[in-house]
Amino acid sequence: MSTITLNTKSYVGAGILNLISIWWERSLGIATLFSQLTNRVVFQPTITTVAWKLTVPIQPADPDCCVPTVFKDTICDVNIRFDKAAPQAHRDDVLQRVQDLVASVPFETSVSSLQQQT
Repeated sequence: MSTITLNTKSYVGAGILNLISIWWERSLGIATLFSQLTNRVVFQPTITTVAWKLTVPIQPADPDCCVPTVFKDTICDVNIRFDKAAPQAHRDDVLQRVQDLVASVPFETSVSSLQQQT
């Protein structure tokens, strides 16, 4: 499996388990702070689902603090459901739209400032 770089973090392929491809980012060296990236493609009779999931633990502000704050992991799910017969041009169009969405100011603002976009 290849390595995938996300925001300078290298996610190293760990293989496929139960039809799910798995990558890990382990730079912090503590298992509870490892970040996981997964991908699966599910073929059903009329729908094909492409799913990516990124799980990012929140790093403690001061790891040496005697009373660490425990946060829940941040989870990002991207699921795209295509009609099984969707043509390549349509899939390419959807890919470009998703890339443009993630690169857009409204998307950035909703994530960075937790602001509902209107």
